[in-house]
Amino acid sequence: MALYPNTLAMCTDGLLTSGNVIVACYPISGNISTSGSIATSATDNIIYLYRKDSFQITCTITDADGTAIDLTGYTLYLTVKKDGRDNTTEIGPIQGSAPPTGISVFDLSITDTDIDFGEYVYDVQYSNMSEKHTVIKSKLHILGNDNPDIGENKITIYKGDSKSIEATLTDQDGAVIDLTTYAVTFRAKEDMSNTANIIAEISGTNPATGITVIDLSSIHTNIESKIYYYDIIITKTDVQNTIIRDILEIKEDVTN
Repeated sequence: MALYPNTLAMCTDGLLTSGNVIVACYPISGNISTSGSIATSATDNIIYLYRKDSFQITCTITDADGTAIDLTGYTLYLTVKKDGRDNTTEIGPIQGSAPPTGISVFDLSITDTDIDFGEYVYDVQYSNMSEKHTVIKSKLHILGNDNPDIGENKITIYKGDSKSIEATLTDQDGAVIDLTTYAVTFRAKEDMSNTANIIAEISGTNPATGITVIDLSSIHTNIESKIYYYDIIITKTDVQNTIIRDILEIKEDVTN
């Protein structure tokens, strides 16, 4: 599995996979599992996510022997800044739960992650009146066109051609995701930092089977022949997850 947001091979008959990557580190440490279109690098707890995606981080606080620490009476926070020397907070502090099981959950909203593309630093801390511990300190990337896996799910279409894109969405165990409560949307832009859509938002099907079909008409693809960037997102209420983001190439054909 790629260590970046939900990127496995996809074309017209491909497979989109979303799942959690678990990272272990100690002594006093957090075993992070992530939910949403987000992943962590297994070497240094780097987090990659898409701008304006909602997601949840579960952090299990353990001692050097791997025993979960009773967090009752502690306050836990996750904080994101531009760099370690900058006092300006970009996200948070987001307060996490503090149960006796040692498992703290941090929920980041669409508003929380609506920050500029680029690299940030984050940490997770827990404290009470007499002590404070930094559990994890690492980097967080808001991905734009710099997705490290960009190109693995490239779509190529001839200008003015119609095309159906089929994608099967599964969880980390390979079970299909029931999409009936989600809206599925495809969109394309010249650049991910640009808010204007070159191809207006196209709704995909949302069946219980997890297989979404997105139909691009000849009108949609009758645009300048060049490289664009597309994404597929699923949304419901205040939740948004970017399932895939990659390159859309419109090629010139002989008749155009």
